[in-house]
Amino acid sequence: MLHHAAMNNELPQYDSIASVHRNRWGRGPEYHFIVERNGVIRDGRPIDEIGWHAGEANTHSIGICLAGDFRYQQPTKEQIASLSTLLSELMYKYGIPWQRVFLHREVRPTECPVVDLRKYVQAYLKEREAKPLNYTESRVRAITRGIERAAKRGLQNAVDMLQRSLERLRNRVD
Repeated sequence: MLHHAAMNNELPQYDSIASVHRNRWGRGPEYHFIVERNGVIRDGRPIDEIGWHAGEANTHSIGICLAGDFRYQQPTKEQIASLSTLLSELMYKYGIPWQRVFLHREVRPTECPVVDLRKYVQAYLKEREAKPLNYTESRVRAITRGIERAAKRGLQNAVDMLQRSLERLRNRVD
């Protein structure tokens, strides 16, 4: 489920989104991923937890929010590149067909995200003359993100295992 933050500033918006959600629902952020204006993807709600971002669709959706207010600004190139990568990874990992990538406004009475982010992603991929990431690219990025998450949680054994997996995958490609 694709959203925009509806916050019109260039600062990293993760903390602001988390604060709004914490005030509203007592925890935050409710999105599973937040893509900052500079393209950095921030982890939000753990993927195996339900986030409160799209009404009844919450029970069977992954919430992705792009920082910014698309009523007044466009998503950045960096955001679209990161969103393309993230969608490719999630679609591959969970077997999600392109037809099941929805905008928030398609399941709830809202303008969010104002623009059709899927069209931006499609234009980006066409410009790159590429399809969504292939298996190897997706695995490298997924393992890299797993390493970052495990390191944040102080899980050194998981970090070591993931780093070995990443090295084996890179050796296979080289």
